[in-house]
Amino acid sequence: MRNNENLSTTIRRYYRVQSKIYDLTRPFFLSGRRKILEETIGLTPIQKILEVGCGTGANFHNTLKKYPESKVLGLDLSEDMLSKALKKVKKFKNRVDLVQGMFPECLNDKNKFDMILFSYSLSMMGLEVDSAIKAAQRRLENGGLIAVVDFCETSFKTVKCWLGLNGVTIDGTIEKSLSKYFAPVMVKKEIVFMGLWKHIRFVGRKV
Repeated sequence: MRNNENLSTTIRRYYRVQSKIYDLTRPFFLSGRRKILEETIGLTPIQKILEVGCGTGANFHNTLKKYPESKVLGLDLSEDMLSKALKKVKKFKNRVDLVQGMFPECLNDKNKFDMILFSYSLSMMGLEVDSAIKAAQRRLENGGLIAVVDFCETSFKTVKCWLGLNGVTIDGTIEKSLSKYFAPVMVKKEIVFMGLWKHIRFVGRKV
């Protein structure tokens, strides 16, 4: 519980400032968000989607476009980020709901989803990565999908240090935990952002 409390406080404090510049800066280096959604199309019927760490709602438009019959629940720790997301939600005609809090504690035990999306949020969870992925498995319907795009690896110590200063852990833990709890459907690693790091795109199925 103490780790969760510390993580929550750290993330909320960090995004109090970052929320003001997030939509202007993140598209330059958080690549793969569109690709990961495209790589889930046709794998299973999807109506209920959970995005953990939805931030300012940057993914909502593309998600709803790819899945026109779906509804999305966006979850984030940061009130400041969700205040930005709320402005985007109004144009989606009741297809998006927002929840502020820690995953999975803030969800009702009966909440089940056809797909859970983590877009550059697992790497912010530190020691809680494995427990978050395990919780995602429990929150999925049988045959449901987990879709992840996140930082994977870097050969540059300065990059790893810089990411660490921004709350990002890049150590391979994400891929190991995903493979432990899900049957991989698609795994791709891509060199991005001028070769400074790789991101991973992972789609897995609950079996």
